[in-house]
Amino acid sequence: MNIVLRKLLIKIKLLSTILVVFSFNTLAGTAEDYEKALTSFNKSEFKESYIHLKNALQESPEHLPSKLLMARILLIDGYVDDAIIELLEVLNAGVDKNLILVPLANAYLIKRDYQKIIDLTIPQSANTTNRLDLLILKANAYTQLKNYVQAEELYSNGLLIAGHDVRLLIGLCQLALLNNDLNKARELNNQVLNLDNNNAQGLLYSGLIYQARNNYTKAMQMFLRAYEISDQDPLILRALANAYAQANDIVKAKSIVEKIELANPNDLQNKLLKARLLALENKNEEASTLLSELANLMSLASDEDKEKLIWVSLINGITANVVGNYDVSVRELAKYIENKQPNPELLLILAEGYIKQGNTKQALQTLEQHQNIVLQDLPASSLLCELYITANKMFKCYALLGELKAKHQENEALLLIEARLLAQRGQYQNALDLLAAKLPNVNSLNILVFKTTMFAKLQEFNQALEVSKQALQLAPNNIDLVNLNVDLLIRLFQFSAAEELLLPIITGNPDNIAANINMSRLLFAKGQLDEALNHLTKVVKLEPKNTIAMLLAGQILSKQQKYDQAIEQIIAAKTINSSDPEPRELLVSIYKVQGQLSKAHSELDSLLKLKVLEPKYLLEKAKLYMQQQKFNDAVSQLNLLYSIWSREPDRLVDLSRYQLLAKDFAGAETSLEQAQELAPNLLLAKLEYATLLIRKNDLKQARDVLNKLDKNFPQNANIALLWGHFYKANEQKELAYAAYQRANKLSPGFDAALIELYQIAISSEHLDEVTKVLQKEIKSQPDKPFLQHLLADLMFIHKEYQQAQVLYKSLIEIKDLPNKANIYNNLANIYSETDLKQALIYANQALQLDNNSSSILDTNGWLLTINNEPQKALDILRQAFTLKSNDPTIRYHIAYTLNMLGRVNEAKIELRQLLKSAVVFPEKALAERLLTDI
Repeated sequence: MNIVLRKLLIKIKLLSTILVVFSFNTLAGTAEDYEKALTSFNKSEFKESYIHLKNALQESPEHLPSKLLMARILLIDGYVDDAIIELLEVLNAGVDKNLILVPLANAYLIKRDYQKIIDLTIPQSANTTNRLDLLILKANAYTQLKNYVQAEELYSNGLLIAGHDVRLLIGLCQLALLNNDLNKARELNNQVLNLDNNNAQGLLYSGLIYQARNNYTKAMQMFLRAYEISDQDPLILRALANAYAQANDIVKAKSIVEKIELANPNDLQNKLLKARLLALENKNEEASTLLSELANLMSLASDEDKEKLIWVSLINGITANVVGNYDVSVRELAKYIENKQPNPELLLILAEGYIKQGNTKQALQTLEQHQNIVLQDLPASSLLCELYITANKMFKCYALLGELKAKHQENEALLLIEARLLAQRGQYQNALDLLAAKLPNVNSLNILVFKTTMFAKLQEFNQALEVSKQALQLAPNNIDLVNLNVDLLIRLFQFSAAEELLLPIITGNPDNIAANINMSRLLFAKGQLDEALNHLTKVVKLEPKNTIAMLLAGQILSKQQKYDQAIEQIIAAKTINSSDPEPRELLVSIYKVQGQLSKAHSELDSLLKLKVLEPKYLLEKAKLYMQQQKFNDAVSQLNLLYSIWSREPDRLVDLSRYQLLAKDFAGAETSLEQAQELAPNLLLAKLEYATLLIRKNDLKQARDVLNKLDKNFPQNANIALLWGHFYKANEQKELAYAAYQRANKLSPGFDAALIELYQIAISSEHLDEVTKVLQKEIKSQPDKPFLQHLLADLMFIHKEYQQAQVLYKSLIEIKDLPNKANIYNNLANIYSETDLKQALIYANQALQLDNNSSSILDTNGWLLTINNEPQKALDILRQAFTLKSNDPTIRYHIAYTLNMLGRVNEAKIELRQLLKSAVVFPEKALAERLLTDI
């Protein structure tokens, strides 16, 4: 057991119910092994716990509680990479973040992967202990990255949460010491030692402060006291060894170094300290050898050998380029150009080699470094300009174009560059118009291909296909053009025609990159995901830096919900071409699905550097801020959008909705007033404005607006709906009810009106009338399951189980109906009091459809408990707890089940923990009675 690693971790409070099962059909042996493992773990018997977990996972490899507990044991034993894999797997499987984030952050801390700690989002549901632990770990990460301001802010926030926590004070002391503010460091350290005179970290920092003040005797005393308390802490060991070395006590210093080396043979700092001690002993040869090992020094070739190698590099580079081995080509040619003056043709070959690798950044850098040579050659200059465009440095391309026009007469190549500049600014039609005006009779291959791309950008795929066919007539054997045609056919959903063109290429040239990518796209569109991935795997083997294949693979894997693999592919693509926005856009969408909002923000920030003030990125940032409840930040983004959309009425209406979500009522009002000024007859703007006034509770003005709307747009269901909202805000329930009824009569089956009527009926008001309305709508629209579901849920809430049962049974007969799992779960609850056997059947059916819902798992587990199957029930209930650890009902069910199993002490722990909370829950009285009885 690695004690050093264990002491690095923030202590995690052990709870007997900290782990829960994932699989609803877990074998009894797995559950039993897990319970044994948990018991051993809570006794710190980690070896025994590991053995039980191995047995559990052998029987059920995806057993989440066992995987989670295994991760913590692996972390304690120092198998950090394995622990991280397990933790991320259970996180992606839906386990409650409260149970994962602290150990995961600890693992990243050990790996020194500080940015990943910072990127972890603290969930709103986090309890005070978890929130504080994560805050400290994030502050530590910022400290390691030398962002002391952010670290200090986090530690200070922690003091507001927890008061004088020793860990927070030590963190602030460390920052003061790093900033060389010794007085502040001493003041903070005194607070630590006043709270705990024997705190090892406090004594360590006391020694470091003395050391900074050149009081080496007192420093040594503090380090020795810290060592007596914690003789395995690597920071204390290193400080003590350095102090001994400073005092020239080499023997004692070496003994400490050997102790560190025994625990961690690859500790770089310790190797450097060891080298220092060897030098102090005049063992220079040994010290030099050790330093050489650390630095990986290489001997240099002689000048004569260098000259020979340069020419060999040129030959190797050109030969490798000819045979398509671009990795060797760019390496050898770069080596040659480093030592010899290149010509434009050689620079062009090298730059194109980098592009083939997907490394456009290096291609651009190469041509820029030799721009005076590049300007001598039009093809090389054209490529440099295209790379500027790709890198979003159009101003440089404009400057280069001016120089080229001065050197060369206006020609096709220069006009094509000019057209590409227009295209980069989104002026696709202008680019086409330029070529039509300047080169009306020129239909060269390059021009036709560019025109095809422009028509595709304008979503005019039929026109693009026509032009592409013209290009193909000029070069019928050009496989790239065939693939371009295939691409357009796929976009036009002409799959048969696309496949007909593709198959001869795949058959005759199975390693053709573009053909395999197109085949993958075709299969993806047809829903054959695994087959699509097979083609992309081939592409990446042939061309490891093909970003198109990586991004497509990322999209397919994301579709399969294999998010970690998807992210891996997309990040690889982003690394290769950091100026391409597509990888970052895809990452934002995946991080949002995963709830990793800090990472999503980071990618959006990078996107906004690539495309400054791009509206879709600003809006996405605003949405993320709202999701994080950071409304002021959201409003800042939305204000930028207002400045961009201030002359577009439809956009302003859209913007107002987001401003309302961000609680920026003034901003929403401004947007809607501006929209109405620009488009006085736009009904949508008027409806949204009335909605805003109601939400602001400005009911007098809202009434005036609604009266005007009634006059100008009589018999309008949306206006009737707004009258309902108005009356509801004015607490005129009957008038609101009448307005919603009128809205539904004006537009039968109006979902928004029916939902409002449903909400009224939930509180038992107008239940019979609403029931009749829903029944009537169901009769007139039998193919609209939403209405049946609404009525069934209403009956279920009011315990009209017979009617609910009939409707639910009718719904489950509908093929591909969403949310069937919840229907089965409700049926299980309905039958739980009359037919326990049937209730369990329905509960299992719900679980088969959704084994990641805490409510469904809780229903299943509780039914097993009352069916006198407590051992099996406990396994399922633990699973529910893992997914929603703050649900008091689930915890009560676990306590009740533990008591049934005779595990009374564990049941008491659960009940006491549960009843500490002030949260009111239906079973609170039962929980209090059970605690008293046992």
